[in-house]
Amino acid sequence: MRNRLWMILALANLALVPFHHIEAKMITLVHYNIKELDSTKLRSNPVGLQLTSVKNIIKKWNFDILSVNELQFDLPGVPSPNYQSRGENMRLFATLMGKAEFKDIFYPANTGALARKRPDGTYATNPNTPESQALADQVNFGSFPAQYSTGALFRFPQKRIIEIHDLKWKDFNKNLDLSSFKQPNGTPFPSDMALFDKNFTDVVLDIEGQELHLILLHTVPSYHFGNMATPNFQRNADQLRFLEWYLTGETDISVTLPEISPLRKGSYAVAVGDFNVGLSSTDPKQLGAQVLSRLAKKWTLWMPHPDYTNDGDGVRSNPTRLLLDFIFLSSNLTKIEGGIYHPEANLTFPQSPTDTAPNGMSEVMINGQNQARRAFVNADYLECKNSSDHYPLWASFELPTHK
Repeated sequence: MRNRLWMILALANLALVPFHHIEAKMITLVHYNIKELDSTKLRSNPVGLQLTSVKNIIKKWNFDILSVNELQFDLPGVPSPNYQSRGENMRLFATLMGKAEFKDIFYPANTGALARKRPDGTYATNPNTPESQALADQVNFGSFPAQYSTGALFRFPQKRIIEIHDLKWKDFNKNLDLSSFKQPNGTPFPSDMALFDKNFTDVVLDIEGQELHLILLHTVPSYHFGNMATPNFQRNADQLRFLEWYLTGETDISVTLPEISPLRKGSYAVAVGDFNVGLSSTDPKQLGAQVLSRLAKKWTLWMPHPDYTNDGDGVRSNPTRLLLDFIFLSSNLTKIEGGIYHPEANLTFPQSPTDTAPNGMSEVMINGQNQARRAFVNADYLECKNSSDHYPLWASFELPTHK
């Protein structure tokens, strides 16, 4: 009788304990590095070919999160006094993409902070011109302030944000020796230069009662750009070491940052961006590749596939393709699928001057040795070319939630 009474009381007490049903929320994340998306393009009327193409492409996903690289953070007087807004470009981009209902996160990059103005008070905006290169920021690159900023759109409420842009490089890597590096003009780099040429952002989203860390990073290119004394290879590797340390609590150098803490073990997180180095490069200069290879053994990597092409504004039959953009999922998230939107060119040449482009193909001009030549390419491929030199990638994953 006593045992029976004890069981009844135990069951009664159990009924008072809240019961949480664990379900899984499917989330789709799309990442897109959109080449040099600046205030002028965003405010063009009518909307230009690049943004029209971008909108057509991102409509292919019913995404929950969109990560965007190379979007200018608008500042008053940049690139000229005609521009006076501050921090509105991500919201403007959302509206142009038909996603005005999405929430956004957006902070200015360090890129271009030290760029110099022309005598008339304006900034040079074409990074490929000699004028722009002469006036550019040689520490953080960029032709004008906040040129290559990073942001995101998402459906969910945000709980808190950690944004890092002023962490000194030497405070992260105590063994750093900047004296071995030189700016293109031969001058030393400042001893207090920042680790990030752009910035690092961790926005914590509230998804049906569960926290998800959305971590945004666009690293410096692991490339010399003609300066053999560049710090880019080392800086890229250390930016990725910071990411590795932040995600896992460890890396291959000793890190002591009293005001910054890595993620708590068991956190749900996704890290995304243009990490600007290949995953499996064997080039000893590509130090960042070693960091990514370590991270890929600890975290879940979306389906890796080359996402960058160097065929510029033209069309080549065999462009060089590189793997630069990444999505990493914490191991407690279940990856369902992922990939990259990368239509093939299907380049063909007309047999006669009267031939017209078949359905699904567009006519382009291919530059030859002596003259331009008519050709037909896949219309979807051309649309990607009109959008950016990177292709969008995506991943769908399940996040456990409590209901």
